[in-house]
Amino acid sequence: MPALEKLEEMKAQILQLSQESSQLAALKTQLEQCRENQQIRTKERRELEREHGALEQSLKQHQQQEHKQKTLLNTIQLEAWQPLVQHIEPELRGRELNLENVDDLEKTIFDTLLRRAKSFLGQANTLQTSIEKTMQDFRNRFPTDSTEMDSTIGSMPDYQRLLGRLEHDDLPQYREQFKKWLDDKISLAIKSFQTSLENQDEDIVRSIKDLNTGLEQINYTTSTYIQLEAKKNTDAEVSAFRQLLRACTPDHGQLQNNELREANFMQIKNLIERFSTDSKWTNKVTDVRQWRVFAARERYRETHEEKNYYEGSSGKSGGQKAKLAYTILASAIAYQYQLEPGKHNAKTFRFVVVDEAFSKSDEINSRYAMELFEKLDLQLLVVTPKDKTHVVESFIQSCHFVINSPEEDNSQVYTLTQQQFEQQKRRWVNDTKLRYILSYDTTTITISESR
Repeated sequence: MPALEKLEEMKAQILQLSQESSQLAALKTQLEQCRENQQIRTKERRELEREHGALEQSLKQHQQQEHKQKTLLNTIQLEAWQPLVQHIEPELRGRELNLENVDDLEKTIFDTLLRRAKSFLGQANTLQTSIEKTMQDFRNRFPTDSTEMDSTIGSMPDYQRLLGRLEHDDLPQYREQFKKWLDDKISLAIKSFQTSLENQDEDIVRSIKDLNTGLEQINYTTSTYIQLEAKKNTDAEVSAFRQLLRACTPDHGQLQNNELREANFMQIKNLIERFSTDSKWTNKVTDVRQWRVFAARERYRETHEEKNYYEGSSGKSGGQKAKLAYTILASAIAYQYQLEPGKHNAKTFRFVVVDEAFSKSDEINSRYAMELFEKLDLQLLVVTPKDKTHVVESFIQSCHFVINSPEEDNSQVYTLTQQQFEQQKRRWVNDTKLRYILSYDTTTITISESR
């Protein structure tokens, strides 16, 4: 039985050990869990210690910053910084100011003010350049008054002192002299301007008179001659301008006082301003040709009674207009060259070019023009289509035919004397080849010289 008892005892021990092993495993599990919790708590403690250290460091920095700002505030006079605060306040409006964003706001404001400063600096540089240029212009105009000054911004006090002296010392004593100078010089300039225009007008009248002397010697028809006239223009703008000129230049014998001087000055000022702003009006009223209305009268030579009156050639045919124009033009050219009708002028320059001559004129008026030019002893270059050459044939001394090829790439000039021209004309009638060439003739030039 001892063996059975021993067996039972061993079974009991095994059971006890089995029970004790389960408790041991639970204890081991608890132990591991406690260790893990210990590690977590240790890590959390360390994190808290780091945060605590960072907070202590931040607190220390903020305390230092607070001490620094308090020290700075004790040295600053807030009234002096008030203008700057006015520039900063718009940038801070609507923003929360705290310790976390104070640095960012400071940077934002700094960048804003820096941009403004750069802009102001650019404007200041531009202004400085303009001021220094003005200084140099002043020195160029008044070298005697600016001998000891230069054209740098540092010399500004010198210019300010000079300005003060002019305003308080020199200017009052020169004011009356300036007013007198204004009266004398400006009025004299306007008077000279008025005189110049009136002289031009008188020249026109005198020229018309001289032209009429020449025209009276030229037959317009077998029984008539032409006389020109230049009547005063009654145009409202021209009349008002001439009246204004007279108002700007009062009689020098008239007693002048400050009120009259000021009134004259304002009239001159208004006139000059209109010259500057109204070019169309200026061109019209200062062109003395607009001061006159020109016309022509055809008179009988025997009785000098008027036959026809021409104003603007209205109501006349093309030929009549051309004839009248040729008569006036030829007479004017003769007057310009100082030629006398009927007198030979072999050694004088009297050259005239007429382009597209007689293209719109009948043959009678065209021959009249050529006879007129010959009578006035003009050296004439006539450019005319070839179908009009018969009009000038009896007047020419030589002729030049300008001929182009059918391809229009080979222009040639043939020069002929009057005799050669007459001979060639007879040959051309039967010369087919030459007729073909001349069919591409673009222009015929004939020259008439005094014979």
